[in-house]
Amino acid sequence: MSLLEVTNLTVATRHGRELVTGVDLAVEQGEWFALIGESGSGKSITASAVTNLLAPNLVRRADALRFDGADLLGLPERDLRTIRGDRIAYVFQDYQSAFTPYYTIGNQMHEMLRSHRSMPPVERRQRIEASVEAIGLDPRLIGRYPFEVSGGQLQRLALASAVLLEPTLLIADEPTTALDSWSASIVLDELASIKETTGCSILFITHDLRIMNRYADRVAIMQHGDIVERGSKDAIVLRPGHPYTRDLLASIPPLRATASRLPVLGEPARLTLAPRERPTDGAAAAEPVLRAQGLVKVYGTGTRAVDGVNLTLRKGGCLGLVGESGSGKSTLARCLLSLERITGGDIWLRDQHLNTLGGGPLRAARQRMQLVLQNPHASFNERLPIVASLLEPLECIGRRSPSFLDVGEDPRTVAAALLDLVRLPADYLDKLPAQLSGGEKQRVSIARAISTEPGFIVLDEPTASLDVSTQARVLNLLKDLQDALGLSYLFISHDLSSVHFISQHLLVMKDGRVVDEFDRSGLFDATRHDYTKQLIELFEDLPARA
Repeated sequence: MSLLEVTNLTVATRHGRELVTGVDLAVEQGEWFALIGESGSGKSITASAVTNLLAPNLVRRADALRFDGADLLGLPERDLRTIRGDRIAYVFQDYQSAFTPYYTIGNQMHEMLRSHRSMPPVERRQRIEASVEAIGLDPRLIGRYPFEVSGGQLQRLALASAVLLEPTLLIADEPTTALDSWSASIVLDELASIKETTGCSILFITHDLRIMNRYADRVAIMQHGDIVERGSKDAIVLRPGHPYTRDLLASIPPLRATASRLPVLGEPARLTLAPRERPTDGAAAAEPVLRAQGLVKVYGTGTRAVDGVNLTLRKGGCLGLVGESGSGKSTLARCLLSLERITGGDIWLRDQHLNTLGGGPLRAARQRMQLVLQNPHASFNERLPIVASLLEPLECIGRRSPSFLDVGEDPRTVAAALLDLVRLPADYLDKLPAQLSGGEKQRVSIARAISTEPGFIVLDEPTASLDVSTQARVLNLLKDLQDALGLSYLFISHDLSSVHFISQHLLVMKDGRVVDEFDRSGLFDATRHDYTKQLIELFEDLPARA
């Protein structure tokens, strides 16, 4: 008998729209089972349905839903609450919601133990400290509030909290999506260690096929609320049978090859917008759009967030900046955009010495820069329709339409043409941001950024919160727009494969410094920095398919 058995599970809204249709899966004792799929495929709803952690407007039905021989369908809510956290534990993608900001982390861990175990306070504290030490963190962190620790530390503390009661089944729902690759690898290694030590089973939900390849025993691929393929990890990677599985595998940017485009099922052809005039002279084409020399940013505490960085972004090129969280990437971006004053060094935008400007000249220079953020949900006013958000940058600089659009000056026509560039229909103009998916919002963010025809665009982790095929579509779109409009990008990410795919030149940052710099073709040179080699190991290509 399997530890978890799900037979013909259906989850639907109260109006009858099915979100999950006829799902069958079985998780064995001590197994790492991966459930793979895009955003909206039904993965998280399936996981939540196991212990009925569904929204009030959703209804689950199943022929069987058994855990360790117990019928979860027939259990009253009181008994389900006992099982949750005790024998079945969850670790969610949004690690910040795992803790309330008003209490210390330790206080909330004590509360969990008090709810499920009868033991003296001293013994509770010893167990909590042992659990935190087991994930490689200082036990003194439990005395802090959630906002006083980093994102990576908070996710690991959420994991420590989930395994406090030594659950039989751990359901991990995208627990590493918001983490940089280095922090994610630490969390995953700790999960694997916990599985080996305690013998628990893991139902791991993700869109990252590299995680599947590194850790999973068996895999199920989910699309549109149904499981379309299942099997061992090796069978899925080497001999995928379903077109959707092959599409997911092909969407991963390769490290050991240079591709001009990622194959994505159903994606339209390249943009047909005629290229703008480019300089024919080679020297003019290589003209620096942005330069920084000896850039330093020191905060009041003496922390050198950026320490002596030099960089050059060429016209029409893409400079990639890769590093883990806390390496100084985003601080460097804010300095380059003049959103923060630098402590030392120099920045030039074309021939303008940026860090000597102030007032009106600085505001004018900022009009030639744009930023696309990691979190597309935070990039919009939720009360304004998309058309208003799209046109706002043009209104701010006193223009009616970008020069690359030949559609006149009617605001709605201009906005519709911008949406068309990022392959979104005109009927999205009157939608609110909440009605768009994460990938759609990111496309609107890109359309808004290019509308002012900036000298360069900073793309700060633009694909970090997107699933693998949506990432591929956004990366293809960015390349198409660059080819059509001659855009210059500073592409910031912790994902080495994405940076390698889109950039011609790469910088690797660690602890505020650039520790490695090379052209894309030199990624695997023996001279690479040890830190770069560690990143390469994390993003190594999947095995070649048969």
